[in-house]
Amino acid sequence: MPGTTSRTEARTPPGRSPGGRWSSASSATAAGYYIACENPVDGQGPRSLTERERQVVELASRGHTNKLAAYTLGLSEASTSLHLSRAMKKLGVRTRAELAILVGAVFRRPSALAGVAPSKRRCAHLRGGRNPGSIEWAMSLPAKRRATYQDLLAVPPHLVAEIIDGELTTSPRPAPRHARASSRLGGVLDGPFDRGAGGPGGWIILDEPELHHRGDVLVPDLAGWRRERLPKLPDTAYFELAPDWVCEILSPSTEADDRAGKMPIYAREGVKHAWLINPFSRTLEVFRLGGSSWLLATTFRGDRTSRVEPFDAIEIDIGSLWAD
Repeated sequence: MPGTTSRTEARTPPGRSPGGRWSSASSATAAGYYIACENPVDGQGPRSLTERERQVVELASRGHTNKLAAYTLGLSEASTSLHLSRAMKKLGVRTRAELAILVGAVFRRPSALAGVAPSKRRCAHLRGGRNPGSIEWAMSLPAKRRATYQDLLAVPPHLVAEIIDGELTTSPRPAPRHARASSRLGGVLDGPFDRGAGGPGGWIILDEPELHHRGDVLVPDLAGWRRERLPKLPDTAYFELAPDWVCEILSPSTEADDRAGKMPIYAREGVKHAWLINPFSRTLEVFRLGGSSWLLATTFRGDRTSRVEPFDAIEIDIGSLWAD
């Protein structure tokens, strides 16, 4: 690094935003690197983002609409819009597309850099190990290898393995409440929509299909294809054709990946509907694809019977999904 970087700034522990020329991010890469960005002279930029602005930037960069981000953060839609507007002004971007490019260009995961690195500013990464005072400066972020299907096959069989945004993730087999909700929902949909018994048919409904989409490997709890798009099942052990509907049963260990990791991929691949079911809070969130992002259509809570898109040809006893 040029000798103009002061020793005081170089000794600032990662996770803090020092005054002066440089500021550091609050998160590190898997390789142990922290991001440090040159601060603009006008005092704007990533180090001036509030915590709430960082949260909104993260969700917006993942494709969340203001309405969905507001729901996720427990804010009003107007407040979320204001936070996003202020954050984009500080970061020097004008559109959500620019924001997504900015976030994705420096870190693979937005949560590791939300509001950190503005475009067209000089950035460096530093490696401090356990001693933040001992820092090696460099001018390029080391590339991280994307997980492959061979990595996934090496995971022990008692774990559920997925590749989400290029990263191998594993989770334990579903807990009883999770398994109960998934099994009950599959049973409710199978007769009227897959077999056409007491309903219109026209669907193929499967438990835990393996989806391969541009290097990502996802395993939703349930997925459905309209038969006009998937007349017959493939001979492979996985599906390359994106489903028309997916359902994720949320649990404390998987909710973050389901919401922030898998939902944007489903939107990218053109899945038309997604359900997020939380058997602990007894809620069913119904999302509809609007353009390239999700719209929260409705939320059902507790024990009730209702028509739920895209399976609104019949009424579904939502209360039957919850374990006794």
